[in-house]
Amino acid sequence: MLVREDASQRQYPLRELFDALRYVVRMGCTGRYLPHDLPPWAACYQQRARWRDSRVFEALTDDLRQVLRLNEARRQHLHHQRPADRHLLSVGAPAVANRHARRPAKEPTGFIAAAWA
Repeated sequence: MLVREDASQRQYPLRELFDALRYVVRMGCTGRYLPHDLPPWAACYQQRARWRDSRVFEALTDDLRQVLRLNEARRQHLHHQRPADRHLLSVGAPAVANRHARRPAKEPTGFIAAAWA
């Protein structure tokens, strides 16, 4: 059973434990060689075992796979639209240059609205 993040017995934030696991995976080292600014290796190991037993990593992988599929389907849908049908390609997306936009206009909120003129 997973303990809530605000439980009184939790000594380290879940984010720090997850960052420690990412460090081990990225650096290819064992948990015992974690830097001192991360939680102790024993706490990281125990939390990893809890997440593994609860199949959290499998659920995370499935969610990421669904996001990628939806993104690909959206990209294919936009690719197959006629240029006249593309009135507004991106609203609320991060400020990234759109290769189809003729004149990207920066809004006061910091986002780009790429409209076909």
